[in-house]
Amino acid sequence: MQKIPWNYFATGMLCLLFLMPASSSAGQQGAGAWNDIGAAVGQVQSGLADAREKGRLSFDLQKQLLKKSGDCISAMAELEQKTDFSKSGAKEDAKALFIKNGGVLRELLSLNRSKIAALEETKLEHAQDPSALFASAEWQEPQALVLLSGYWLSWNNYYCALLYAADDGKRHELLEEALKGFGSTLLDVREEAVMLRSLFGRALCLKEMGRYDKALQDLNSVTAKAGRENSLYAQAAYEKALISYLTGKYEKALGQLKELEADPAAGRVLKDAPKRLASKIALTTLEKSTAQRAGSAGGNDRDTLKELKRLAETNEAQAGALYQFVAGHAAELKDTPDAELGSMGSLAIADWHFNQKQYDAALARYRRLYALPDQSLQTYRGDVCFRLAYCLCNKSEWQEALGCLETLFEKYPRSAAAGQAACLYYLAAATTYRQNSSPGTYSYYIRAAQSYLKNCPDPKDKSEAHYQVGSYYQNKNMEKEALAEFALVGSDNPHYGQSRRAAIAAGVEEIESLHRQGAGQTDGAKKLYQKTLSQLQECRKVLSGKGGAAEGKELEAQLIILQARLAACGPDEAAKTALDLLAGFETRFSQSKQSAQLVYGAKVLRIESLLRLGMLKEADGEMAALLKEGGSGQDAWTFLNQAALAYYDRATASRGRGDSAAAKKEGAQALAVYARLCEASGLDEEHRKYQEPLQLRTAELYAADGQSAQARALYEQVLQRNPQSGDAKYCLALLYEKDGDWDKALAAWTGFAQGLSPGSHRWFEARYRAAQAFIKLGKIKEACEMLSMTRTLHPELGTDELRGEYAKLQEAACGDENSTVKKAAPGSE
Repeated sequence: MQKIPWNYFATGMLCLLFLMPASSSAGQQGAGAWNDIGAAVGQVQSGLADAREKGRLSFDLQKQLLKKSGDCISAMAELEQKTDFSKSGAKEDAKALFIKNGGVLRELLSLNRSKIAALEETKLEHAQDPSALFASAEWQEPQALVLLSGYWLSWNNYYCALLYAADDGKRHELLEEALKGFGSTLLDVREEAVMLRSLFGRALCLKEMGRYDKALQDLNSVTAKAGRENSLYAQAAYEKALISYLTGKYEKALGQLKELEADPAAGRVLKDAPKRLASKIALTTLEKSTAQRAGSAGGNDRDTLKELKRLAETNEAQAGALYQFVAGHAAELKDTPDAELGSMGSLAIADWHFNQKQYDAALARYRRLYALPDQSLQTYRGDVCFRLAYCLCNKSEWQEALGCLETLFEKYPRSAAAGQAACLYYLAAATTYRQNSSPGTYSYYIRAAQSYLKNCPDPKDKSEAHYQVGSYYQNKNMEKEALAEFALVGSDNPHYGQSRRAAIAAGVEEIESLHRQGAGQTDGAKKLYQKTLSQLQECRKVLSGKGGAAEGKELEAQLIILQARLAACGPDEAAKTALDLLAGFETRFSQSKQSAQLVYGAKVLRIESLLRLGMLKEADGEMAALLKEGGSGQDAWTFLNQAALAYYDRATASRGRGDSAAAKKEGAQALAVYARLCEASGLDEEHRKYQEPLQLRTAELYAADGQSAQARALYEQVLQRNPQSGDAKYCLALLYEKDGDWDKALAAWTGFAQGLSPGSHRWFEARYRAAQAFIKLGKIKEACEMLSMTRTLHPELGTDELRGEYAKLQEAACGDENSTVKKAAPGSE
């Protein structure tokens, strides 16, 4: 078989972390982490099944699956060292995950072995140049996948085997398979780094099988080839010391461990593992010697304790042995004074009481330990803080517990107990805040909630903390952060509705902004619309079964308003949905806390929907009611003015684009609102100052819509109140022209010109249009006189364009006489 370059394996992890058992007082991992890994293994398994079913099991996809499977092995191996398997079913669940992951690896291994066998049968036997086949990707790729899947299967089997009892046949079967897998990798991979890792894996299997001589041979090969800068050197050296201990060579083991403790590089890799093993060796040695004395001279546990305490005081590395001994004999030593136990022995008794749920006894010990400056406790101080705080919480001494937990996070943030402490910190802070609401306790509460969300390993039951932190961010105007927290509030939480409402409201506001900018029909806006609508419908569905309390009714009202606002930005047919949602709104939600504001919002949305659907009569009734019920409220006027202006601007823009249909529709919508405002402006003193501009705009829209009579009536009303209104005179004169009422047009233009400064642009225009009216009425002479006089007295005539228009009209009115006038006019040629 060909040697496979390791670059085919680049997507896989090249080694596992070297993992040692956690310290005896470290917090244990919960089921949540195993569940997360289980989900990841399930994804790898389903990904393989799906790709196989669809015929898409490519080389690259298989590499990705193997990488993910390898990541799961690394995570499970690390978690295996930290999990308390005394709980019912915990070990079986872990075994099942390793077996499930191994099934994926076996399937990939079998699949690629079959490919290789097929190639050997169909191509290799008949190949004229076998080396060309060996060099091809067709041959190399399945070879690489066989080796990579075999490599990871070996590690999977090794760590799975550790979960079985020493005399269990399954343990031996798994170790044998791992042993063969590592052997295959050693034979077929050229890269030394991979060979060393496989050699190290084989040594671990041999050690577990009790074949210590063979294991030592492999470990010696690793240390000879790895070099001290390689992490595998320290790992292999430690395993050699462990084998020395397992074979009863305690002095040799201690010597090997001493060398490791003196090597800084080894310390970075192994952490406290050499110290723990040295303590175990010391304890074993001491127990044996004590047992021998007990058989001959009456030695007992007190003698062992005394000797271990003496060793721990002279050699800090032996503190672990003292802890282990006292923990193993806690029932007999529980009443021993601290002075006889030493700090580590006292910690062991405190932990024993704690594990027995004897919190009063544990509390007394932990309090004394918490106050001690003993350096040997430094590694365990985070755990002491946590367990002391736990005992205090158990006795409802919340304030003191908070102090302990604050100390833990400030001084020992990397403590193994940090995850559990975060949960306890949140409980203590929440209870303190409930008992005494103040800025100080609220500050504690939010800090605790943030710590809880960051550090607590259990992903469940965090909804309340997410909601509280989200509310805090919201009050600080940190909207993005607030929405991220609200999105994590679960449906079983009483604040679920308010949390989702905040996210939905943000989506609706963004869509409304896009709509105002004219970007409401872009792909991005449409996607956001559908996403927000789905969130809204899901939220209302969840809340529909949660009763009809006042708070729930108010939330329902808020969501209906949001859905109606969303509909206002959607397609036209969505406006019908809005009307259905808002039907009877005032009656259904009159008792909500914010009824006035919500009812006003419902009325506004109904008006917008009716206008959009072209139901102008119904919209007018709603607008009249809004203005009447709101009295002279500025909100109603502001809304209607803004709505009218928006429709007016849209109509103007549509007209400019030549979209006459849209312009007509939008103009009618604007007219409906302006007409209602125009009428209302004459009914109360506060808004009478807006009457003239409203009448002018309304008349303009009437004229554009072909409703000349209504437009003329409004212009005439303006002139009755304000005879000097130039806008009314001008527009009315144009309207007379449009209607062909030339007598009134002539009077209007003549009167308009008299009120203007001679020589101004509007004056020239008024004289021109008056002359035009004379002609339409058949009064050619009067037209000619007006034009001639104007051109004689004011030859500049404003602009070149206006001069040209005057010349054309004078030609029509004056005929031959025009040529004489032109010659006499100053500046004429």
